[in-house]
Amino acid sequence: MSRNDELLRRRAALVVECETQRHQVAAHRAGLATPLRIADGALKVAAYLRSHPVAMGASVAALVVAQRRGMLKWGKRALVAWRFWRTWRSSRGQL
Repeated sequence: MSRNDELLRRRAALVVECETQRHQVAAHRAGLATPLRIADGALKVAAYLRSHPVAMGASVAALVVAQRRGMLKWGKRALVAWRFWRTWRSSRGQL
C-alpha cells in the first residue's frame, strides 16, 4: 500500500466525518431558530429605543397615565431591569 492510498483513505474518512458534523450542526441550528429570532427582535427593539429616547419616554408616560396604581410595580421592574443591564454591560467588558 502506498502513501497516496493511505492519504486518500484518510481524506475519505475526514469527508464523511465533516458531513456528519454538518448534519449535527444543522439539527442544533434548527432547534435554536425560534429563540434566536426572538432574541434578534428584542435586540432590534432595544436598539430602536436607544436611538429614539423620545419614543421610550412617550411609552413610559403612556404606561403611567394608563395605570397609576401599577406605577410602583412597574417602577420596581424597571429598577431590576436597569440593574441587570448595568451588571451585564460591566461584565461584558471583562470577558
